[in-house]
Amino acid sequence: MTWIVRITAILFGFVWGSFIHLVIYRLPRGLSIVRPGSSCLACRRLLAPYEYIPVLSYIGLRGRASCCGVQIGLRSFLVEWIGGGLSLALVETLFLPSFEERGVVLALALFLIHFFMALFLIGAALIDAEWMILPDSITWVTGGLALLTYPWRGFTFVQSWGGALFGFMMIYIPFVALYQRLRGRPGMGMGDAKISAVLGAWLGWQGALFALLTGSLQGVLAAGLLYLIAGRVDEPVAVQEERRKWLEAAAAGDSEAQEILATDPLAREPLQGFRHVRIPFGPFLILGGLEYLFFVLFPDRL
Repeated sequence: MTWIVRITAILFGFVWGSFIHLVIYRLPRGLSIVRPGSSCLACRRLLAPYEYIPVLSYIGLRGRASCCGVQIGLRSFLVEWIGGGLSLALVETLFLPSFEERGVVLALALFLIHFFMALFLIGAALIDAEWMILPDSITWVTGGLALLTYPWRGFTFVQSWGGALFGFMMIYIPFVALYQRLRGRPGMGMGDAKISAVLGAWLGWQGALFALLTGSLQGVLAAGLLYLIAGRVDEPVAVQEERRKWLEAAAAGDSEAQEILATDPLAREPLQGFRHVRIPFGPFLILGGLEYLFFVLFPDRL
């Protein structure tokens, strides 16, 4: 019986992993996640149903589009596996250990809450890694889910709503407001503060603090390692392309582009040297939250 549960969980994760990859691609580009249906990114032909079966289609097509033969990016395949792995991990650490004591309905509800929280935050992390933005739409969805489901997760109103306030202020006061006042620019983006609020609502203030500390450490280590290996840490390609478009538009007299270049820190060319390296912090903050979920919260509460 448990093997049926595990296999079902993996397949469930594959399907939602495929969906979250669609969100990762379309959301930062301003495209609808509903219409049109999935299509080839090269020739734009709508895909047949057999061409977007999670995991199997990529393997069966050998990583190439059947319509034009262009190579399909590996990311979609990996994100589907992340969805499957996340689902299985939650079954092993949450659903199976708790369903006898709490009942199947509550155990399933807890599984779904934590699965969608984690999966959508992983989606936000991957968007931030590519674009250095954390979409408000994902923040509002995950934040609302965390704040509305606190009783089922064993939290009190104060623990969840207070955790959200703590998580937000923990980043906003020192790294946005105070840093802006002292240095003339924010040290972190508002997106990081909002995601920290989501983590506080989901995991409590301890989880938000843990995510900030471990995320900061892991971010510094990752940036340092890349800098030692390559001698530099470049911004994501998408960010560089956006800056190039703003510069071209500003040179042509576009007032909106000129304002963006004057006010948005990401619009400015980064200075040389390790202390001026720009890396998205969202992925490390969310990674810290997931580490707290699996290695601190679940072992403590189950």
